[in-house]
Amino acid sequence: MYIKVSEMFKQRLKDEFQYLNEKPGERQKLNDVFIERHITEKPDSHISDKRGIRTVLMKGEAGTGKTVTVQKFILDWAEEKSNTHINYIFLIPFQKLNIIRETVTECSFIQLLQRCFENTEHLILHDSDRIMLILDGLNEFKLQNTKRITDLNDPASVSDLLTNLIMGNLLPNAQIWITSRPAAANQIPA
Repeated sequence: MYIKVSEMFKQRLKDEFQYLNEKPGERQKLNDVFIERHITEKPDSHISDKRGIRTVLMKGEAGTGKTVTVQKFILDWAEEKSNTHINYIFLIPFQKLNIIRETVTECSFIQLLQRCFENTEHLILHDSDRIMLILDGLNEFKLQNTKRITDLNDPASVSDLLTNLIMGNLLPNAQIWITSRPAAANQIPA
């Protein structure tokens, strides 16, 4: 069941991100679009060689290509062109989380994933899974933390779940990529 769910998930991502829709009525293959990436390290950041990078923040003004870069990264992974060491990549747009937050006061992280992704009711995450969470558009969301959560099945508010993910209390081995406009980047806990 584990392999089947994983492969179905990858196929759904390939289908979803194969095309770039920039203008109504026009479809262009994402793989045909050249995306230039510039990666810079914040001057006061510290990277431990032993632990590696767990959380990455990509910030930029509206329209600079943050979301398209994320989509290309996911498509390359789903097509097994890169980052094949990762078992699952979950793209969670903050806009979608706002909608969920309006209808659900508390849910577990597993329930949150099931609300965000179709056909994941049989998804079981293991400690050994290499997971990447891409939280897209932090500027669309207000993080608040009042409760510490370490269990994927414990119910909490959406904001508490995300804050605990970012802080490493929940899924401490997961890699996290956050996109944001510069003004909202200060919401991320140190």
